[in-house]
Amino acid sequence: MLSQMTLYSICLQSVCWLNLVVPTSFSNSTLGLEELGHEDKYIKEIKEVSATDAAFAKSGFRKPIEIGKLKDAKIYLSKKSLESIGKDFDFEKRKLVLFAWRGSGRDRIEYDVAESLPPQMQIRLKRGLTRDLRTHVKLYSLDKDVKWKIVKER
Repeated sequence: MLSQMTLYSICLQSVCWLNLVVPTSFSNSTLGLEELGHEDKYIKEIKEVSATDAAFAKSGFRKPIEIGKLKDAKIYLSKKSLESIGKDFDFEKRKLVLFAWRGSGRDRIEYDVAESLPPQMQIRLKRGLTRDLRTHVKLYSLDKDVKWKIVKER
């Protein structure tokens, strides 16, 4: 019996051979796209970051900030976070998407990647039900051509 990964490879090879682009949507956890290098190539979550007060004032749970220049990154990210991104980060080829909000400790952000040209990131926001107020910061590094949008919960 063929595994999902094998079927995915066969389908991908067939589509490439026919020179067709067929958008399909796969969950990043369903097919293990991390193993394919997909996560590293297009989208990467940057861990252990902190945002400035300006980021919390402008951003929100449903209102992320897209950062395309170093001067904007200096406004919204702490010095420690800028160091973790590194001096090698190329704003000509990549952009940052920052979520900074205060809410339930169980608030979550999940995403799927649609295999298409250009790649598309579909972000789902899940509100937590606990009444504990916490600060949350999520930072994603994306290729410049990756399109992203917030979709409603399933």
